[in-house]
Amino acid sequence: MTKTPILRRPLEVALLNLNGWGLGFAYAGRWIRFGLYLMLNSILLATAFLTKAHRLPWLWAAVFVFWPIWQAFDGWLATFLRNRRYPGVTIPWRWPALIAAVVTLGVVSAGAVGFGLFGQWEYRRGMTAFEGADFATARRHFENFTTYYTITLNPNLAKAETKLEECALLTQAARLSEDGNYRAAIGAYQEYRERFGMTEVDSYVQGQIAENYRLRALESLAADEYEQAIETYGIIREHYVETASAARVEQDLAEAYARWASHLLEQGEYESAIEKYRDFASRYPAAEWSSQIPREVARAYIAWGNALDADRDFLGALEKFQQAQVGVENDPIAQEARRQYESALYHLSRDPGSQGWIVMNATLSRVCKGQPAESPAIGYEVNEPPRARLCRGEDTPTYALPFDI
Repeated sequence: MTKTPILRRPLEVALLNLNGWGLGFAYAGRWIRFGLYLMLNSILLATAFLTKAHRLPWLWAAVFVFWPIWQAFDGWLATFLRNRRYPGVTIPWRWPALIAAVVTLGVVSAGAVGFGLFGQWEYRRGMTAFEGADFATARRHFENFTTYYTITLNPNLAKAETKLEECALLTQAARLSEDGNYRAAIGAYQEYRERFGMTEVDSYVQGQIAENYRLRALESLAADEYEQAIETYGIIREHYVETASAARVEQDLAEAYARWASHLLEQGEYESAIEKYRDFASRYPAAEWSSQIPREVARAYIAWGNALDADRDFLGALEKFQQAQVGVENDPIAQEARRQYESALYHLSRDPGSQGWIVMNATLSRVCKGQPAESPAIGYEVNEPPRARLCRGEDTPTYALPFDI
């Protein structure tokens, strides 16, 4: 007598297969079919992970929906055809099987939803790190999200892949900046803005571009390329107004102009140094340092006058010391200029060279006639009426040169 196989209701098998794992075939004792579907399920999942299912979302959405339906239909059909071979056998309803089918379907569905929520949480963690400019952490979360949660077909998976590209470019730009390659870093940040437009880190990117321009300017200053540094600061001031580097750019410009002027003073280019001070004041009149420009100009004139005094150009020195007092009359620097003026005046009064002769020849005859002395040297040397010191008689000079006084 032929042994009757295990017979199940087609609906029970179909419902157990609806969860996508072929459990209905195991319930019906169709182990070969169960193993075959288990293998096919594994191949499908592996393919979904390896090919990044979210890159073809509509295709994989169709697979994930219709594959369990197909398994349910195949389970129903295979069981129906098998049962037809035993028409005399009564197959009872097994309520535990129906309950198990509902429960397993619910568990699989809840697991899929939970898995998707975990994926969304991973994405949010990546975005939080990204918005905080922690691109290494953001990159790790986005890689986890696009690797392990690709089968969720979350719409944010495509965004995460874009964010991975952004992280890579921003990390590269930061590394270039750390290596001192500021020009390349600026290029990388600008490429980021061209490729991705305004993103969640746009203010950060602008700040980094401005900061790398500032570092380039400092590099130029170190190489005594003052004009290049000032031009670079101008880019920050004009194009990156709302950055931290722009907030201090006037201070940086003042330092650049001051260093340029100091460099020119060291080279003996006093007139050029004064021009730089005045250029800053005219370009940036509202800058805090502009109020100090008259004092810096006075210092430059004093340095210029001292250089002329040392070269025995006393008249030129006197002129510079007088110019040094313009605009700073109430500042202590004006007293310094007056002291240097008196010193140069004294040196002129002791000069046996051409300047001394010129001064006395133009002055003594006038002094001896009781007229005011045009020479500042005479006014300095004589502490009493000039005639009493310089003239023996009515019109006869007593001394011929200032150094005789």
